[in-house]
Amino acid sequence: MNNYIYTLCDSQNVKIEKLHVCTWDLRGQKASLEIGLSITKTDIIPNNFDVYLFAPFIKKNSDINSLHRELSDAENFKFIFNEKHIGNENIGDDGRDGHIVRFFSNDGEKRMAIIRPSYELGNGFIKLHLTTYQGDYANLYCRVLINTHFKTLAERVRGISKEIYKYDFKVNESRNIPTEIIDYRNHNNLFVSEVDSVYCLHCVPSDYELSYSDARKLISLRILELEAFERYITSLRDIEGEYIIVFQKDTLSGSYSFFTSFSRERIGNKQLTLAIATNLLCSFLFALSSWRNQGKVFSLSLANIPWEWWTALVLMIVCFFYCLSMQALIFEFIKKGCQKLAGWWKSR
Repeated sequence: MNNYIYTLCDSQNVKIEKLHVCTWDLRGQKASLEIGLSITKTDIIPNNFDVYLFAPFIKKNSDINSLHRELSDAENFKFIFNEKHIGNENIGDDGRDGHIVRFFSNDGEKRMAIIRPSYELGNGFIKLHLTTYQGDYANLYCRVLINTHFKTLAERVRGISKEIYKYDFKVNESRNIPTEIIDYRNHNNLFVSEVDSVYCLHCVPSDYELSYSDARKLISLRILELEAFERYITSLRDIEGEYIIVFQKDTLSGSYSFFTSFSRERIGNKQLTLAIATNLLCSFLFALSSWRNQGKVFSLSLANIPWEWWTALVLMIVCFFYCLSMQALIFEFIKKGCQKLAGWWKSR
């Protein structure tokens, strides 16, 4: 999937200092991603303005959640921004609209307003309505979690023994901008919001192997701190297994491009072990059939085929489909059927 992102605004005085994009490819769940915007507070920035994010994975029925409350938490703030949280104060009476967070950076103490945006969804875009609240802070920040209806945001290439996942994200690439975005921009009198730097992260299962990433943009590759992650996004708890997260950054002016590919072995130790065990069992069944029918006259017909041969044939077919990862279609169907049958039996 060619995942473009275009940032537009109804004011030409709004400039995005940092754009955060983080994809989550979790086992047993649809793909989700976070998009965060850090906007520098200036004297010419409007009190209210709309930022439009155009992307092909955004649909009208997408599930959107603001993460302003989660990011105001000290532990979550440190986990996401890698900065020491000092304190925060409510925006408004109860903080439902956000908080002004004080944190310590290399340059000393700083302040950032993490706000809750109101939004409007369309097919191919989301409009974020942002308010510049009163207070002492340098940046306005918002982050939303988008739960998509896609199994993955990567282009998947399936081979016999290996699967390749290609993540191709482009930000504000002018030469390939779709016509419908140009028409929408002109019709609604919008402006392209310049972006100073882009942070692109991909979280994938630990059995994925990083095949390619631009060395100039790659910052780190590490195991995901699962406990911190579960505390940060509570709606995505109870995930299974370990995950790795790839962190990339680009600060070159103009358009930004992040191409990352992962590979995943489809035939691993479990499949090889099953194939060897099936081979041994089938050999034993053929030998048993030969020993049991020794001295008998054998005629080739369906009625005379020994049961051992039928058993071996079924085992070989099951093993074949399993080793080619067809279990994702067949065994998952059988599993769900058994779960439904068990639920029906318990309800009786």
